[in-house]
Amino acid sequence: MPRLTLRPHVHLIRLIVNLLDTLSSVRARLRARKDQDVVLGPAIKAYDFMFASEVDLNDLVKGYRQEAASELFQISREQYVAGRDANTHGTANPSVMNYPFWIFQVGPGGGTAWKARTTFGNPGDHSTDLEDPVWCFHRFGATFTKLPDGRVVCIGGEHEDDYDPDFCIYNDVVVFDAPQKSDPPPLLTPEYIKIYGYPVDIFPPTDFHTSTYFANPTTGKESMIIIGGLGYAGQASRDQTDVYQLDLTDFSIQRLVTSGTSPTGGTSHHKAELIAVQGQAAIKITTQEGKELIIEEGGTASTTTEEGEKSSDEDESRESTIPDRGKVTIAISGPVTTDRSKVFTLRIYDMRWI
Repeated sequence: MPRLTLRPHVHLIRLIVNLLDTLSSVRARLRARKDQDVVLGPAIKAYDFMFASEVDLNDLVKGYRQEAASELFQISREQYVAGRDANTHGTANPSVMNYPFWIFQVGPGGGTAWKARTTFGNPGDHSTDLEDPVWCFHRFGATFTKLPDGRVVCIGGEHEDDYDPDFCIYNDVVVFDAPQKSDPPPLLTPEYIKIYGYPVDIFPPTDFHTSTYFANPTTGKESMIIIGGLGYAGQASRDQTDVYQLDLTDFSIQRLVTSGTSPTGGTSHHKAELIAVQGQAAIKITTQEGKELIIEEGGTASTTTEEGEKSSDEDESRESTIPDRGKVTIAISGPVTTDRSKVFTLRIYDMRWI
């Protein structure tokens, strides 16, 4: 039987392969969430952490009643104009930035930047309101983490892509206070929401990072360890894996200096898990290294890494076993992007990659 050549449809094949990989990854992460309260060692406990935006924020704040709360989140056009600019950053570490328009966007009545622009902007000509992106809370690549005390902490994230006038990568922290237990549950009001901003040299815009809750077993200090992130083109995060610590008492942020062999280059779209290594708390991250599989003439397959390293395999390299999907055979002529995972572990007490 002659070899099937799908060169004109290589982009479609790439899309299908990446989609199947994504579905498998999501299923694995959902299964992992069942183990969120497993004790890892003395006074070390892993709590629920959320990667990117795979979790519906409404599920995390379901302790509030929201069906009638939108009536409490009302703003004027003047308040929209005063707080619309998404490029507004904090001047202190942290700055409390509870602008009425931002609180409105976080609340039940909030929407996309375009919805806000068309609702509160120039009613005669929306095109005159395009000079800056509009602040919004509809984001992807953010982390949503429910703390043991019931608070929900949301960090960073991105709205739209760089071709859109409302494209923005955020460096803020949004906190929902823990709801009081009552029957019926309390109504979500603006007083339960706090927004913190930071200078970009203290905490740069970030998306597709991870945020892991950690309670120091000796001091009791609670914090979030923020690892990696994509950020804007040209940011240092594209070339190095930064680590930040968010203090859950005053919500200040500091960059942590690490040692050891860290991931090469920037790290994003990864997973993080709090573990114990020889009785010490550590964070294990799993990265995805992009590979390009090229089927060459004569049935030889080679893979090229992002660093340009190349290796060759025989025809059977086109068959791979993928969890939850079994064996998949792809017969193509042309490049296909694949992924290979790498695991790194960061010991928390001395911030060393081990």
